[in-house]
Amino acid sequence: MNSKTGFVIEEKQESSDAVCLYVTGDLDSHTSSLLRDKMNAGFSSGLKQIHIVLADVPRMDSSGIATLVEGLRWSKLPEKKFILSGLTDAVYDLFVLSKLESEFEILATGAKS
Repeated sequence: MNSKTGFVIEEKQESSDAVCLYVTGDLDSHTSSLLRDKMNAGFSSGLKQIHIVLADVPRMDSSGIATLVEGLRWSKLPEKKFILSGLTDAVYDLFVLSKLESEFEILATGAKS
């Protein structure tokens, strides 16, 4: 947790080659590097799937989008999958304004199980 911003990334291993990252707090220029670091660790560790849950992200800026686009690029590699879920209306609207909503695999819900 970044105590200054209240930003948290909770990691849940779904299988030996899949991870789910639950993000809490604003995903912006102050916090996107923390998510990028987690994603990069997954990219280089042999994961085949990364699922990012954004249900507790009230706001996102262009640096948050740029970080997620890095995951999208990674998912274009053979046998890689990058999934987003639980987008709030405000965050989803940012994807629509950026014309990126159809580029990502976005699931309707990201509730913790």
